[in-house]
Amino acid sequence: MYSKIIVGYNGSSEANDALALGALMAKSSDGSLLVAYVHAEQPKFEGHKRDFQAARRTETTGVLDSARNRIPAGVKAEVTALGSPYPAQGLQKLAKSERADLLAIGSTHHGPVGRVIVGSAGEVLLSGTSCAVTVAPRGFQSKQAALDTIGVAFDASPESKVALRSASSLASKLGAKLRVISVSRRSLKGRGGGEGALEAQVVEVIGEPPNDLQVDTVVLRGDPASKIIEAADDLDLLVTGSRGRGPLRQALLGSVSAKLMRSAPCCVLVVPRGASVPAALQQ
Repeated sequence: MYSKIIVGYNGSSEANDALALGALMAKSSDGSLLVAYVHAEQPKFEGHKRDFQAARRTETTGVLDSARNRIPAGVKAEVTALGSPYPAQGLQKLAKSERADLLAIGSTHHGPVGRVIVGSAGEVLLSGTSCAVTVAPRGFQSKQAALDTIGVAFDASPESKVALRSASSLASKLGAKLRVISVSRRSLKGRGGGEGALEAQVVEVIGEPPNDLQVDTVVLRGDPASKIIEAADDLDLLVTGSRGRGPLRQALLGSVSAKLMRSAPCCVLVVPRGASVPAALQQ
């Protein structure tokens, strides 16, 4: 799957959801975790320097020990701490410097259990991170989690084609089912509309699926975000593309993906615009 996964971690319950998702992704392949705690930077006030350093050491030790204790056996993982004015900024810089394939974060604690709702830090991460970003719903750590059914939002745009290729490779790697979801207020162009047209477009993008990959197609009519959220009720992971006009190889939320990040009932993964399928997914 993704070979280098960074998990944003601060010791909270929601951070443990992110760690559980990151570990599941890593354990399903030969990937490795880098669990990162972003703490406040040292204040410039010289008189507070010694007290701040002592408090930071105590806090950091506690957070990283908590992370170590929650990493499942068999998962290759390291922990690290870094200072930054803002957690999201620190994670973005770390993801870029480490050339990470995936960044895993948790939902905000204000959201309902079982739903993905990104907070302000998550929205910053999804406004220009250099790798794919996945968000765990609240309470994910308590589930006997497996990624058995992977869905992908598809509208034939270049960004959704990138998402489809990533979701297909991921499903094949995990032995999961793949569900391609298309929502439109009009029929699909060029092939008469309906599931037959969608199936033909899927083959155009990923080729004929291998015999061991089950692919279902679903065509819905109505508001795209609302219909995708409804269709995601029995998914374990929903893959979506980034905003069409953002920079290449950065994860950016468009209008539909932003709504998915506020109420999806499963894990969500946003693929950067122009990204290629990670090498670990091609093996």
